[in-house]
Amino acid sequence: MPSEWQSVFILLIEKNDIKVTEAIYIGGNGTWVYGDTLIPYNKNLLAWMPIPSFKDILQANKDVLKQ
Repeated sequence: MPSEWQSVFILLIEKNDIKVTEAIYIGGNGTWVYGDTLIPYNKNLLAWMPIPSFKDILQANKDVLKQ
């Protein structure tokens, strides 16, 4: 799980659609928040990942940037 109050990308099911959005992991009881919506632990949440830094993005694409 991310650190408490860490902002991450999440993949969730909302109204029969799959959505990717930025959310904050509140921690403690496993609650997430995005916009004005609270997501209880594991309710419709499929996955999460840290938001990569700009440096990480440049490093991952260094081959493309050399062209």
